Amino acid sequence: MSSGPGPGKARQGQGRVLLRQIHQLGLTDIGADAELDIVQPGTALAEFYQLSMAALAEPMISAGVMTPDQAARLAARPGEPDFLGCGFAFIGVWARNGPPA
Repeated sequence: MSSGPGPGKARQGQGRVLLRQIHQLGLTDIGADAELDIVQPGTALAEFYQLSMAALAEPMISAGVMTPDQAARLAARPGEPDFLGCGFAFIGVWARNGPPA
């Protein structure tokens, strides 16, 4: 399996090809599970996203990706009462090497 395109360059759709890649390894009894963070205002996870966006604001502004107003709005959004968003997705896969059980 590929280690990916490099830091900060996530390949779109990578999660959708994970099980196909596992099958290509010739493994059997393959299973998977996933968990998705739900970001709600007033939680530690919302604060984490706010702090992360605030820390990334200057590099994004300098690169011309967004304006200062857009960056401020993005950082503030997880703290607003009507915010509900998806956070990190955690995917676990397991399998056996050998004939099916």
